[in-house]
Amino acid sequence: MKALQMSKHGVPAEVVQLVELPEPDGPKADEVLVAVEYAPINHSELLKITRRYPLLPASLPSGVGNEGVGRILSVGRGVTGLKPGDRVLISDAQAAWRERMVLPAAGLFVLPASADPRQLSMLSINPPTAAILLSDYVDLKPGDWVIQNAANSGVGRSAIAIAKHRGLRTVSLVRRPELVHELLDQGADVVLVDGPDIAARVAAATLNAEIRLAIDGVGGESTAFLSSCLAPGGTEVLYSFTSGKPGVANGIDLIFRNTTIRGFWLYSPQYRRWALISSPTASSACRSRPSIRSALQRRRSGTRGRAGRFFSRSLRRQRQQKGRRVMGKLDGKVALITGGNSGIGFATAKRFVVDGAYVFITGRRKADLDTAVAEIGRNVTAVQGDVSKLADLDRLFATVKELKGRIDILFVNAGIAEGAPLGGVSEEMFDRTFGTNVKGALFTVQKALPLLSDGASIILTSSVVGSKGLANRSVYSATKAALRSFARSWTTDLKSRKIRVNVVSPGAIDTPGLRGLAKTDGEGLNELFRDRVPLGRLGRPEDIANAVSFWLPKTAPMLPAPSCSSMAAWPRSKAADTKVAAKAVDR
Repeated sequence: MKALQMSKHGVPAEVVQLVELPEPDGPKADEVLVAVEYAPINHSELLKITRRYPLLPASLPSGVGNEGVGRILSVGRGVTGLKPGDRVLISDAQAAWRERMVLPAAGLFVLPASADPRQLSMLSINPPTAAILLSDYVDLKPGDWVIQNAANSGVGRSAIAIAKHRGLRTVSLVRRPELVHELLDQGADVVLVDGPDIAARVAAATLNAEIRLAIDGVGGESTAFLSSCLAPGGTEVLYSFTSGKPGVANGIDLIFRNTTIRGFWLYSPQYRRWALISSPTASSACRSRPSIRSALQRRRSGTRGRAGRFFSRSLRRQRQQKGRRVMGKLDGKVALITGGNSGIGFATAKRFVVDGAYVFITGRRKADLDTAVAEIGRNVTAVQGDVSKLADLDRLFATVKELKGRIDILFVNAGIAEGAPLGGVSEEMFDRTFGTNVKGALFTVQKALPLLSDGASIILTSSVVGSKGLANRSVYSATKAALRSFARSWTTDLKSRKIRVNVVSPGAIDTPGLRGLAKTDGEGLNELFRDRVPLGRLGRPEDIANAVSFWLPKTAPMLPAPSCSSMAAWPRSKAADTKVAAKAVDR
């Protein structure tokens, strides 16, 4: 019988040898003979071979391999519930890197015959680790966010699956860009390439969500990267250091933001008595650890019991869970956002996709649309066009009909802003502004009607200027006031189909359009409006995305055509203030 053995500690490729061992004897009473199908190479096993792991073999040469899966060849006397051909787990009590072995029948149970044996071979370490990490350190509720690095690892992929099962949202960090779409397809909510600027990118991708738990399998500088993404008081748990470097702590996070860094080891004393392993370990100190079967049968209260239950459900429903996603607020919904290539529309598109929707975005500039699609990453289609041109609208809705066949959420957001005193308003300026902001909005909704689902939501982007009297903004302000009037009338027109029509009216929001109008960058805009906004800062596109999300089903009250004014950054009636405020349109 062939097996792998380590003759001494050192470089695995040099000290692990293929040897011939005697065939195991037939199974005695309460034993089974098993043929090994698959046995993974775990990082912890490589650490053991290199003498950098706390659990080392009592003597050398020694077998290697700390988990696996095999099929029963024969059973001994007194064995019940198991028969030849059944597939069972091989625990860390055995050296799994060999062809055959005799196992105690106690604690063994039959695994699904149709399941992938390669995945089953990794069942006794990675999924329990992920389940405990998600349960024992922070009291997480459905909808909460978790961030992890090493997301492509066995623990990382298990964490994604278990988090989805619990209704948690995940930010998964990887080192290789080609993994992004693969992990998104497997159920991750956000996948980003790790790096020093990760905190800003995570904040943008999650719309500044509060993240209270970080799971670290890398160590080194990645530990500090993760802690920078945590909310004040958050916890980071280090379970491995695949970088080979100790975790780097950020003193600012620890001292001023009160974050915590903790360690996790599956074989530490607090987990030995209940860890989800199929049989006792070789270590005499761990011989009382229960089997997976008994662990899965536990129904204790508290976080340890919850982790066991999550793992139990995952095991029992393995085939059903494949490809399954926990329902989010917008799962299965189809949204269309005009002007979705930048600013408020782009932030809302990202929010909708994170919440589970499929989104169509429109814009006049193809380059901006391509950039937006690349950043959103999934569940998005861009259609170039001008909403003031009916032919472009026809082409847009033909595309939506062909690809999805319906619209559940229509966010009429496209708009332009130009300023001129009353005596300087030209016919061309009037036609451009009313053509996009009023004509475009009306015919966008009209042409969407055949595709709108009964009970759909329509949201219009107006502005606080629609109810203000600002110099040089009479035409633009009139277009925004028209949208509020549209909403009131359309609520009556569409009530038989239970279609909701709402208006969101932003104040000064830091968008590319506003920066262009004010001829300054984001910091310059903040200087202009810091003293005029109750929050002490300029509004962000994500703020409006959150307001838009509020009006959607499952959250918003059923109100007739309400208008939400957000970040209303408008000054008192001083002439100097009015001059500044006149520049502050919402795009």
